[in-house]
Amino acid sequence: MALQTEILNQIDAVLKRYEDIRSLSQWPSFSDLPGEDVAAVVTLMSDCIRRLAPPNSQYVQAMAVAVNSYALLPGTAAPYVAGALSALRSAYASGYLTTVSELIHAELFSDFIQMSEYLLSEGYKDPAAVIIGSLLEEHLR
Repeated sequence: MALQTEILNQIDAVLKRYEDIRSLSQWPSFSDLPGEDVAAVVTLMSDCIRRLAPPNSQYVQAMAVAVNSYALLPGTAAPYVAGALSALRSAYASGYLTTVSELIHAELFSDFIQMSEYLLSEGYKDPAAVIIGSLLEEHLR
């Protein structure tokens, strides 16, 4: 949960920067703002998506299309990149980024921990240690 909170906080901070820039502009293209400010916020949003979204996900693809389509006009790309980042935030907040594989691994992890706890309670400390050691090794891998 702490990791999810940190991720949401990072996304919120970047989206706030976007909203701050957006509130200063009277044009949807941000053409009345300094180009470096607009480019900076688009870059921050793009970096946030690249770091936090699964590789080759729809979030990364949507961001790439927007940035590549409007490479010379970052203000035009900004709302599209912000939309992708906002969708990524919603997915994290709702737990939609957890794959079936991750759920199965978590369930197995829990089962092995229970198994080793049982062995330990029955006095089989060596087998319990082997199970926990193997489990930790696999998890770290």
